[in-house]
Amino acid sequence: MDTVLMIVLKDFVNDSRILRECATVHNMGYRVVVYALHSESLPEYEKQDNYELYRFKLTTKKWPKHPFIQIFKYLECFIRIAWKGTKLNPKVVHCHDISALPIGFVISLKLKSKLIYDSHELWSNYNYRKSLVVSAQKQLSNILEKFLMRRSDAVITVSDSIANYLSAFARIKKPFVIRNIPNSNNPNIQDINLLKKNLHIPKDKKILLFQGGFASNAGLEDLVAAMELVLPAAVLVFMGGGILNNKLHNLVKRKSLNNKVFFHAYVDNQVLLNYTACASIGISSSSSINLDYRYALPNKLFEYIQAGVPVLVTDLPDMRKIVMEYKIGETYPEGDPQELACIINRLLENPKQLEIYKKNVKEAAKILNWENEENKLKIIYKSLS
Repeated sequence: MDTVLMIVLKDFVNDSRILRECATVHNMGYRVVVYALHSESLPEYEKQDNYELYRFKLTTKKWPKHPFIQIFKYLECFIRIAWKGTKLNPKVVHCHDISALPIGFVISLKLKSKLIYDSHELWSNYNYRKSLVVSAQKQLSNILEKFLMRRSDAVITVSDSIANYLSAFARIKKPFVIRNIPNSNNPNIQDINLLKKNLHIPKDKKILLFQGGFASNAGLEDLVAAMELVLPAAVLVFMGGGILNNKLHNLVKRKSLNNKVFFHAYVDNQVLLNYTACASIGISSSSSINLDYRYALPNKLFEYIQAGVPVLVTDLPDMRKIVMEYKIGETYPEGDPQELACIINRLLENPKQLEIYKKNVKEAAKILNWENEENKLKIIYKSLS
C-alpha cells in the first residue's frame, strides 16, 4: 500500500479540512500518515480509522518566542520531520501551508515523491508584526513560496480569488480550488433549541449566530454595535472563542447588551451543526484589511448552509459570489453597524423572504458538500499515480 505523508505544523487536534482530506485519501486506498507538532496533554502517537498521527516534541519549544529564536525552533522541526519523513518513504508528500512546504520539498526531492502544496491562507499577503527580523522572514518566505510552488506537482487553495492571486504571484497555472466544505448533513439535525436551552434565551427570540474564531479584523465589534439598533425580536450569539474573547465580553457589558448578546463555548465538530441549526440567520464577517481577509471563504459559511440556515455575510468577493449564486441570504458593507442593523431588521420584519432563503439553502446544501468537493482531490491524486 502506497503511503501519503501529510505535514501540518500545528498540534492537529480538530482541523476539519485536513481530517476530511485524510478520509478521502484513505478511501482511495492509501495509507495516510500525519506529522504534526506536540503540545502538552496530547499523545505523541494516535491511530485513527483514516490516518496515523505522529506529534513531534521539540526541545526548543520552551525557548522564548522572539522572532530570531523562532528560526532555531523551525530548524529543529525541519531536521526531525525531514529525517523521519525520508525513512517513511511516502509516494506523495502533502504539505499544509507554507511552513510545511520546505520540509516536504526536501523529502520529495530525496525520494522522488510527488509534492502537493495545500495553501489554507494567502500567506504572501498575511498580517505580520513589523520588525526587521519579521520583515526579513516574510521576504524570504515569499521568495521560497514562489520557488517551491513552481516545483510542486499540484497546488491547492481554498478560494477562487486566492487561486488567481497565487497563479499571478508565482507564475504558475491556476491552483486547484478545494473549499472548506463540510460533509452533507446526515443524519438530520435532532434538536434546534440547544442554544436557547444552554443560554436561557427566550423561545420567541430569533438567533443571529456568529460561530468560529474571535479574530481581530473580523468586524466582530461591529456586530455588537449593530445589536444596539436591532429589534428586540433577535439576539446575537457568539459561539467559539479567540483573542477577542475578553474584549467582546467587556464591550457587551459596557453597552449594557447582556440581554441581547450571548456567548457559547466551542462545540465538537461532530455535533456542531445541531447548534448551528438553532439560528435564524448565520453571520460570516470579515475585513478587507489585506487580501488574505478579503479573499476569505470561511468554513462557517458552508456550515451554515449544511445546517439549513440563511446567511448574512460581509460584502467581499468570494463570499458574495456564493450568496448571490445560490440566493441564500444577503451581504452587508463592512464597517457600517447602522446599515448592518437595518438589513437585519428588514429580514426580521420579512419572514417570507427568510423562508425563501431557507428553501434555497436546502437546495444549495445538496451541491455544496464534501461528497462533491472531494472529487477535485481525487482527480489530483489520480493524476499523480
